[in-house]
Amino acid sequence: MTHRTYLKAVKRAGYTDAYLSVVPTAPVQGDAALSELFLDVAAAAARSRVQILQEKVFGVCADASAILAARARAFAQHGLDFECPPTFVDGAPCIGGQLAGVQIVGVTSDSPEARVTPLHHRGARVGRELRIPAARLLFYGGVSGWAPEGPRGVADQADRMFENARALLEDQGLTCKHIVRTWIYMPRLLAWYGEFNRVRTACFRRFGIIGPDGPGILPASTGIQGKRRADEECYMDVLAIANDAARYRVVPMRNSRQNEAYEYGSSFSRGMATGDDDRPTLWLSGTASINEQGKTTHHGDEQGQVLETLLSIAPLLESHGAKLRDLCQATAYCRDHATYRVFERIVAHLDLNDIPFVPVIADVCRDELLFEVDSVAVKGAR
Repeated sequence: MTHRTYLKAVKRAGYTDAYLSVVPTAPVQGDAALSELFLDVAAAAARSRVQILQEKVFGVCADASAILAARARAFAQHGLDFECPPTFVDGAPCIGGQLAGVQIVGVTSDSPEARVTPLHHRGARVGRELRIPAARLLFYGGVSGWAPEGPRGVADQADRMFENARALLEDQGLTCKHIVRTWIYMPRLLAWYGEFNRVRTACFRRFGIIGPDGPGILPASTGIQGKRRADEECYMDVLAIANDAARYRVVPMRNSRQNEAYEYGSSFSRGMATGDDDRPTLWLSGTASINEQGKTTHHGDEQGQVLETLLSIAPLLESHGAKLRDLCQATAYCRDHATYRVFERIVAHLDLNDIPFVPVIADVCRDELLFEVDSVAVKGAR
């Protein structure tokens, strides 16, 4: 077997949250290996009756067609919906091969009160919605500002990307104030992350998320290197929630080891806690080796940065009664293979091998940052 399959479940009233991750343990190369992996993904989802809400595939961009073809064959064989495309992210596998990992967020339900339905925009499938009595959770994949004849400049594409997200939400009677989490991918991250932050903040002001007196509730977010097609400067996945505030909470998370990202020009929260107060879903933003003044720590020290990142994730979880072992899904972005080898040793040393980390090679948002993790957690996930 060339991979490990993780399925973490959280029982809710009338449905069960399901977090399915598949992580290669040896290089996955060629059609046979890709087919084997995706058949295991599909079998695990079908066996547990998982209805997919969000799906990410991390792999080599040049091999995307072969990877997605293997996925479509496997999903069709097991009777799964394969027509709603996953978000493909060019993340070079740390161990080599074509594929770095697969992540699926979904639900299982026998209750008519918890329904998953496709989301459409101008005749195209753009995502999926989970509707429960207390909330609507809308997952959109691969929202972009790119078009064949559209804007080429980075600022124009970023602005169009957020405007396109607004149009998708308005289709459903929502606004950008309902956005809880974004996952943003940029192939030239380091070249223009500062410009991107300026555009995002301007959009959030235009949408009313940031007012004259400062921000309201900023979404949790990841901004990381990732590529999907030529000339596309950015794209993102979006989670928006319309909720009954008395029964389903949406609360920004605070980090005792880090200041708010807005204080140094990045318009996002450290995390968002959603759902009931006893066992909320914790959507943790991309977290790296940054201190309470917003400064990078442990310059040039892979071990220091990996440990500092894990130490900064821990208080976010602890503020809602969770621990590192409660991570249901996680992506570990390593600047290079040396950082990955250090990360691998630390995971083994701390006995965290049961956490479904998908490790990829990617630039982080500052030249001196070597490592970042984004994740989702629920206390007591089994």
